[in-house]
Amino acid sequence: MDDAPERPRPRLERIAEVARRVGFKKSWIYERIAAGDGGFPAPLKIGSASRWDSRAIDAWLEAQARRGEPGAPRPPEAPQAATDGRERGRYPSLKRGG
Repeated sequence: MDDAPERPRPRLERIAEVARRVGFKKSWIYERIAAGDGGFPAPLKIGSASRWDSRAIDAWLEAQARRGEPGAPRPPEAPQAATDGRERGRYPSLKRGG
């Protein structure tokens, strides 16, 4: 009998789960992969589907936490509200007048 402990099988995650875990939008993730600078783990291709090894995402998150430098990626900030007292709508020109 083999007494070696079983290694846990990697969990393959879809882009929505990866985006939720890292706190960035899907577009940011794909931009970092396309940059080719190792800025984000590339997905595994299974046919036409893309899946990420959960261990690679865990390692990336740990590396970001260790970096702690000013340029380290952070989740995007919420948009700022208008400061002039007016609400900014989709069509601000339609909201003029009295």
